[in-house]
Amino acid sequence: MPRYIYLPDTDRFSVDDEAADRKDGESGVVVRWLFSGESNKANGSKEFNNPPARTGQCALSNIPRAYRTVVVVPLARIAFIDATLPKVSSQKREQLLNFAIEDKLTIDPATVHAVVLGESASGPQQYVVAAIDRAWLSAALAWLGDAGINPQLAVPETALHSITNGEWLVVLNDRDSYAVRPDGLAYAIDYDAEDLSAPPFALTLALNEAAASAGSRALPARLQIRAAAALVNAIDQSRWTAALSAGSAAGLTLNFLNIEPLADMMLPDAAERQLLASNLLTGIFQPASEVTAGLKQFKLAARLACAILALHVSLLSVDAWRTARERQTLDTELRTIFLTSFPQATAVVNAPLQMTRNLRQLENERGIAVEPVLTQLALAAAITREVSPQIASVAAKDGVLTLSLANLSADALATLRNSALKAEGANILQSSGNVSLVIRPAGAP
Repeated sequence: MPRYIYLPDTDRFSVDDEAADRKDGESGVVVRWLFSGESNKANGSKEFNNPPARTGQCALSNIPRAYRTVVVVPLARIAFIDATLPKVSSQKREQLLNFAIEDKLTIDPATVHAVVLGESASGPQQYVVAAIDRAWLSAALAWLGDAGINPQLAVPETALHSITNGEWLVVLNDRDSYAVRPDGLAYAIDYDAEDLSAPPFALTLALNEAAASAGSRALPARLQIRAAAALVNAIDQSRWTAALSAGSAAGLTLNFLNIEPLADMMLPDAAERQLLASNLLTGIFQPASEVTAGLKQFKLAARLACAILALHVSLLSVDAWRTARERQTLDTELRTIFLTSFPQATAVVNAPLQMTRNLRQLENERGIAVEPVLTQLALAAAITREVSPQIASVAAKDGVLTLSLANLSADALATLRNSALKAEGANILQSSGNVSLVIRPAGAP
């Protein structure tokens, strides 16, 4: 069973000055808690035991530990609304809550956290809505979080009890008194403990409101009243029955009122399904599970990766655009130079190729162009000037000129080597007494 922590009806969720002086960090707010059966699961054991229920009041940090925590919100902090909402998806219905809150409570919806608890018994398309001050709930949860308490559920105190269909539960105590319908709609009940001869006006008003529902189907057939022991005898049951049962679903009945003493420790008896339906920790207040936390981290990493990828693509796009602009500028300049150099050209298809061809044509026309082999022969003649009588053969293949020399003396060979070293592309090859002068084109290996 979970532990129930009853939030105090206060706006002061902070550390008091006296505690701050003691440096013990204890909050000045005393908290009421109820532990209806602690499980060893909280301590990591697989065994379960259910000791008797126990309750108490203490500082937040001294509350016994449990594997599951349900925070109970006081009725004074919640406004219950019987709102008309269209039959749409739950997501769309949550968005329409703002209009219902503004219409019923006449306050700024941005300051309110609203939760649809379920369908209302008042009529079709009617829903029970619980509205709570957003800032107050945030402060309360932050206060609990500072003490290391992260609740799984937060429910109104009126949602802790199981109520039979056709019956209303009325609780009269010295704190928050209320009446609850089976659909979860609750009414705050103010009463005078000195005069309980007649039912409280708030209870009569609630029954009149239920009588105005479609077909009066929200009216109860029975009122289950649980009052403090000192109040039970003060209630005039006959007058209450006469005043209240006239508007009940069953009319005047002998068993319309069932009055029981309120126990010192009123144990929650609501089913798990009812607690989940009444959970106020929705939307921005929904606790993050391990899976949700993992998904958030994954989303953060994915967003970061997407941002890096987008930045990379943007830089590549900018670089590609810059390169394209430079190429376009160079092409334009080359085209301009080509047209300036060759004004007779009528069309420019490939400026670099046309420029090369025209330059070669000009060189040939003006005698500037020289065949590579002629250049090589001129170089060979200069190198072999001293040993030209010993040239045995001359061959040219694939741009390489080869001269074979025979009967060279040592001095002649030395002279030939010195001349070849001074010429670019000239090499002396010697094999089995044969000497060859090899001249390759400039820049060739």
